[in-house]
Amino acid sequence: MKLNNLNKRLSAFAVAFMVALGVHAQSNLVTVTDDSIDGDVVWTADNEYILDGFVFVEDGETLTIEAGTVVRGKP
Repeated sequence: MKLNNLNKRLSAFAVAFMVALGVHAQSNLVTVTDDSIDGDVVWTADNEYILDGFVFVEDGETLTIEAGTVVRGKP
């Protein structure tokens, strides 16, 4: 019984550690280059978006970013 409880705690710790390190199941990398976003666009949590340059949302357009979506910028 004690061993089973320990295994559960170790599993929970491993998941928390991987989340803290940023290890996740993102499978699609989308690079957004120097560009403007035209139209109504939705960035979804199943993608990771890499900004490569200045990206603008044009006046009157909408960019919706779902909760949990990863957006990173290149240096």
